[in-house]
Amino acid sequence: MKRNIYLLILLALFLASCHPLFCVWEMGYNKVEKLNSADVIGKYVLTPHSKKMMQYEGKYQNITNSILELKGDKTYRLIDAPDWLLNDLGNSNMAYFDKTGRWSFDCNKQGCILELEGLQTGELLFKKNAKIFILLGIGDPDSCQGMVYEKK
Repeated sequence: MKRNIYLLILLALFLASCHPLFCVWEMGYNKVEKLNSADVIGKYVLTPHSKKMMQYEGKYQNITNSILELKGDKTYRLIDAPDWLLNDLGNSNMAYFDKTGRWSFDCNKQGCILELEGLQTGELLFKKNAKIFILLGIGDPDSCQGMVYEKK
């Protein structure tokens, strides 16, 4: 009986905590620990799984082919991105936006981090099958939701 009470208390604390131990949407990717900024430059497209998530979670209709382009002059261009990337709560108005800005990149003990001015701060870069992926969080990081862009 006493043991069950302790288990219930632990479960309640785990469920009430701000951030889970890991986010399911990040599974299957390996954190990039070392990379040259020249390797980051290029065109990234929204993955099919992210498009499905937009449809089911965000109720988006007529999902476009969103593109994130990191240019050699340290500027980026984001085309047809889902608007929930801009909402602090991750709410969707089922709309899309375009954005340009500057990007920066740094590798440290935590991994390689990409910053997109006016959009995201401190997004880790990941690899899977020798390809680079950018995972952009939606809303509160504790919600563990995000969009994945794959380098082409």
